[in-house]
Order: sequence, then structure tokens, then C-alpha cells
Amino acid sequence: MNTPIDAKHHADHYTSGKFPQYERLTAGERLFLRTCCYLPPRPPRVRTLEDVGRTDHYAAVFERAYGPDVWARIAGKEVLDLGCGDGAHVLALAARGAAHATGLDILPAFQLAERTGRERGYPVSFIGAGTEALPDASFDVVFSHDSFEHFDDAAGVLAEMVRLTRPGGRVLIKFGPPWRNPWGRHMSGTVRRDRPWIHLIVPERTVMRVHSVYHDQPISEHYADLPGGMNKMTVGRFRQLLNRQPGLRVEAFHVFPLYGLRPLTALPLVQEFFATGVRAVCIRQ
Repeated sequence: MNTPIDAKHHADHYTSGKFPQYERLTAGERLFLRTCCYLPPRPPRVRTLEDVGRTDHYAAVFERAYGPDVWARIAGKEVLDLGCGDGAHVLALAARGAAHATGLDILPAFQLAERTGRERGYPVSFIGAGTEALPDASFDVVFSHDSFEHFDDAAGVLAEMVRLTRPGGRVLIKFGPPWRNPWGRHMSGTVRRDRPWIHLIVPERTVMRVHSVYHDQPISEHYADLPGGMNKMTVGRFRQLLNRQPGLRVEAFHVFPLYGLRPLTALPLVQEFFATGVRAVCIRQ
């Protein structure tokens, strides 16, 4: 029978063989990796042409996020998806009635969507750049979908969304999970789901050093260094950003509750820990 010390040595031998930088971790960091991360590591998700082209699926995602009236809002309109990622939602917007849908992202990963858009004749375009590439008042509707928690300068991005929207147009933002959600760390491929709120307990330096070693990346110690960034956006901070933004009026603000249990989000202090997402519909004044 193995003693606890033998078991620890066995675990260390296993993990050091799987992770080339394992020896750079402290004893506490190694413990976090062994007890809170998926072992063996999960294979990374790879998008395919078929995945990106499932416009009905991504249209359903958008409808759940923004409500069934989202299609009336975009019908015949020029629309921007800011932080479009792989571009699948841009295709869905074009397929559901937008006059033209543009996807913009500083980390261009939309090549498959671009190809699908050409093949299907969708009125879409994609730009691998920041918002400075676009002139004022270019769009009727500007979306930010599941990106707002990643922007390094969220206030600056919001100001740019307002600048790019025509007067009377709409700015629609949905993101989640917020930072204090059980899984607000956005590390679903690394940290085990049955470790809720662990990112609020374990120091940022520990989590990020382990994340770096787990993925064999240069050692980093801040959530902002994650691919795509992470700004620890909370429900309260997001609400403050909206209220402070000149030229913008909040028309509707909705907090999605964990497991649909709305009482969990009724009180501001509690809702931070049980909100799975946030939606804001705003008017450009």
C-alpha cells in the first residue's frame, strides 16, 4: 500500500512528465495544479468550417442573449460585432436580416467565417484591427457579445462603441460569466468546474503561474496576461461604466441568474456571486 508520501511522489512524477516547466512551480502551486486542474489536460477546442457555419445555432445563442426582438432591431441595418472572435455570430446576423454585418477583432480568428460568408454570399466583412480603423457613426447597431470581460480598457471600448453608433442607434452588450461568478475565471479548459469561486480564494499569482505551466506558456502572474485578456469585470462595475458614459442612455439592464434562480440576483451584494451573465440595451443619444 502506498503511503501519503509515496502518493505525493507519484503525483509529482506524473505532473513533471506532463508539464515541461513543472519544476518552476512552488510546492503550493504544484498542489493547486494537482488538485484543481484537469488531469490529464483536456485537448484544446478546434473550430471547424462546419462549426462556424451553423448559423441557426448561433442565431439561437444571440436570441437567448438579447431577446427575440433582436432580429427586428437589426433588420435592414448596418451592424458591427466588436470583438467578434471566430466570426460565427457575424454570419448569423447576416443570415437573419442585417443589411451588412461587420466583424472586428484585434486577434483575427475569423478566417473560416470569412470563407463561409463568401461561399454563401452573405453581406459580411471582417477587420483584424482596433476600432480606430472605423469612422464615426458607421453603424446602426453595435454589439459586444461575450467580450466585455476581456477588454483591457473597458471604458475606452464603450466610448468607441458609442462613437461608432449613429444617433438613435443601439449599443447592445452581453457578457458572462462576471468575475465573482463561481466560474468567473474563464478557465474552463484548465481549472476544474467542481472548484467554484477558487479564483476568489487562491492568489492571482498562484493561479496564473499554474495556468502558464499547464499550457507551457511564458510564466505570467496576472489575469490580464491571459490570451484575449481578463479585466475582472463585475456586474456593479459594468453598471457604473454604462451610467458614466456620455451620449448613452440605458434602455434595459438584465442580470441572468445562476440556474434560473432569480432570488439569488435580487440583492446587489449576492447577485455578484450568482450572476451568470449581464445584458444591456442602450440608445445612442
